[in-house]
Amino acid sequence: MALHPDIEAVIHGDSEGCIVCGDCLDVMRDMPDGCIDALVTDPPYGIALENHDRTGKFRRTRSWAINGDASLDSAMRVLEWAGTATVAMFCSPDVPLPGKWRSRLVWHKVGLGMGGDPATCWRRDWEMICVRGNPPLEGGRDSSVLEFQIRPNEFTHPCQKPVALMEYLICKLSADIILDPFCGSGTTCVAAKKLGRKWIGIEIDERYCEIARNRVKNTPRPLFAPEPAEPAQQQLFSTGVATDGAAKPL
Repeated sequence: MALHPDIEAVIHGDSEGCIVCGDCLDVMRDMPDGCIDALVTDPPYGIALENHDRTGKFRRTRSWAINGDASLDSAMRVLEWAGTATVAMFCSPDVPLPGKWRSRLVWHKVGLGMGGDPATCWRRDWEMICVRGNPPLEGGRDSSVLEFQIRPNEFTHPCQKPVALMEYLICKLSADIILDPFCGSGTTCVAAKKLGRKWIGIEIDERYCEIARNRVKNTPRPLFAPEPAEPAQQQLFSTGVATDGAAKPL
């Protein structure tokens, strides 16, 4: 199997980005070493997540399950492929990613939290982000607790992350070519385009590939590349929520 031509065009600077439909483990096998600057992704957590909300109150898709979420196998094989590259990978605190990480971040969802028995369990309103292999952080050192609000009813994928959160991570990691091998509805790719970076998204579900491509297509590229966020500017990312899940100042 040869390198996908759309990915080859991004690597060689002939395209600003692409979203490829396929199994990421097959697609990535033909990608050359060192062809990306950072792998930023939200893989299956290995928690066999399912939604049984029959009311539709919390999610537009009332019943779903995540493909490959029975184990961490997919995430671990992607990490093996990444080698020493910069990686920012989401995971569940219930099944944390093994291995040595330079940083473990907490994403606080600011008000949203579900799961468990409401009478006996604290609200589950945070997830982990594991980071390794990164260069010096753009804009200096920030708190490892990141507050980015989320509104699931505005999302097109059951596990979609806020655009502003992905923008923040890409900025801090000083990455130009971003790979998201579990790109879902394309939030990482949208964030990369908004920042004037290049992106490669891989998604196994054709439905979400089309959603991701349309989202990226409808995202304007900036006239000038934005400066990375300074710690004092983080309120821009954590206060208020735009229609696409991206935060905006009040």
